[in-house]
Amino acid sequence: MAKLISNHDPFHIHKILGLFVLIHFIHRFGSLFRTGSAFTIQEDPLHATVCVILHGLLSWSSLLLPLPVRRNFNAPLIWPEFRLHSILFATRHVLATVLSLNDLWPSDLLIKTLLKISIVVGTSKIATYITVKYGGSKEKRTTNSMPYPEWATEAQLAYCKMGYSKAQFMASVGIMYEDPFMNFAPLLGIQIAPLMMTLVRKNKCDAMMVHRIYSLALWIVHLGAGVQLYTSGDGETLLIVGVLTAMIMKGRLEYGFPTWMLWTFHGMMSCYFYPLYIHPFLKSFEEIKYLRFLSLSFLVPVLQQIQEIIDDPRPTIESVQYWPLLKLEQKHYDKGFLLNKTPKTTCVKTY
Repeated sequence: MAKLISNHDPFHIHKILGLFVLIHFIHRFGSLFRTGSAFTIQEDPLHATVCVILHGLLSWSSLLLPLPVRRNFNAPLIWPEFRLHSILFATRHVLATVLSLNDLWPSDLLIKTLLKISIVVGTSKIATYITVKYGGSKEKRTTNSMPYPEWATEAQLAYCKMGYSKAQFMASVGIMYEDPFMNFAPLLGIQIAPLMMTLVRKNKCDAMMVHRIYSLALWIVHLGAGVQLYTSGDGETLLIVGVLTAMIMKGRLEYGFPTWMLWTFHGMMSCYFYPLYIHPFLKSFEEIKYLRFLSLSFLVPVLQQIQEIIDDPRPTIESVQYWPLLKLEQKHYDKGFLLNKTPKTTCVKTY
């Protein structure tokens, strides 16, 4: 049984930062669900900024630890490509959060919009470069080639992988919001994944638990975003951004349009044309205040999944992508339940 504390981190820099980050996540999300605000106006921006920067330092400090050169496709373990992707995307959200906390975005609307687009598109380009240099395959990417149980069907795998892909889209959408929490929230999924992979390497959990906890983190972010939008009362922004996000998801996943084109379109519409022209027009209608309740739509998929669990005591993998509160094992299913069962799973391109 491998120990959690090893000599790979002799000064315990990475461990101390990791412990702080976990406590900080609990504090921020707890504050949001308790008071409706993760970053309160009473808090000193400098204090909040330092706390967020430590998240970035945690990701960068992972470079102090040795890794195997090649990826292990039989277990969810950290490899160089994944680590660099994790650092890259964590840095993106730390940067955006710091800019929002300190009101450092450019005052010119067009320049601010172009900066946000540049952050999203630039990150995507760097991630592609990392994949080419360290991954060796554009098909077997970080999430769509994660190991899954052998008894999972192709339909179940496609559902789960699509959920992960959508979460990645929503993380990028969070950059477009000029809101500290919306910028910050995706860090939970980004930084919980390497923690769970480390626990697998230490023999503290299995691959199934990685999916459960990672999915739980994504759902917490999902609910947190809904709470933030509801308390801000900005339902019309949710309506516009939701429509735009659905459009670019379809454009990328189904039609394969270039990433730069889709995010440029999304950024210009949501960050420039919407606040300049659409938002003032919508505000002229008294009924617009009721759009605030659109944020409650974030609860709909959660309630649907809970209803599925109530209706079927043997939920499938589709129940919130490995429902993290249930122990799903192959023995829970009868022989006629799993169709098209294959001994090995194949990797499919989901985005």
